[in-house]
Amino acid sequence: DPQIGADIWFAYVATCDGEALASLCGSSYDSKIAVYAGDACPVDAPITCSDDDCGINNFNARVTFTAVAGESYLIRVGGFSLNQTTVDAGTGTLSVRCGVDPCGGDSGACFEAHDHPGCDDADCCATTCNVDPFCCDVAWDTFCADEAAGLCSGSFAACNDNAGTCAAANGGQGCNDVDCCNSVCLFDPFCCVDAWDDICAIEAFDTCFLACGDSNSGGCFIDTNSPGCDNESCCERVCNIDSFCCTDTWDQECADIAATECR
Repeated sequence: DPQIGADIWFAYVATCDGEALASLCGSSYDSKIAVYAGDACPVDAPITCSDDDCGINNFNARVTFTAVAGESYLIRVGGFSLNQTTVDAGTGTLSVRCGVDPCGGDSGACFEAHDHPGCDDADCCATTCNVDPFCCDVAWDTFCADEAAGLCSGSFAACNDNAGTCAAANGGQGCNDVDCCNSVCLFDPFCCVDAWDDICAIEAFDTCFLACGDSNSGGCFIDTNSPGCDNESCCERVCNIDSFCCTDTWDQECADIAATECR
């Protein structure tokens, strides 16, 4: 749906020549945003628009656009419409900036929370904000500091032998297969700093081939009618070729690949 429901329009006069940002990251609903050139009711298409661009498994919107200092722009914000009649709505903050780099200067330490965007280690800041733009758009909160500690070191404290299983939502943070846990959390740090939920478990199956090596899975050269097979090395070799075999069903096609690759 190209429309934006329950919309509010803001007028913005650019303060710089260069990249400007308009962000709804951190909003409480499935947000959408569009930017139009000029300050009159638009007759042309927006110069940019967005639905889901605030990170993994996030339904908030953000855009960047090339601004000209002193020029006017209209920023349209609102919600996603699932069926043209029901529009998602809620609370949020529109963050707008132009010509400001949140990853440098006196932004504050990356492993400590503060109430302004970004942190003072440019590489660590960029790594964290690439996964979670909220941290550079709105504020470097405790969640961002915890994300940075794991993302920038390559190791999350929540990945340890005492954590819960990686194969299902475990009611805690991280999981007990340290290598698999870190692989998932480097992609989706939510799993280590908030909760290891069903989405994290699915990501673990996709990333770590958790279905491989289970003695109850069945042989690798037959259709097991379930994900994976009992020979871990063969299973991982096949799933690197066709991940379906580990995420959905080890069918006859997977068995045929195994017959070629593992004998």
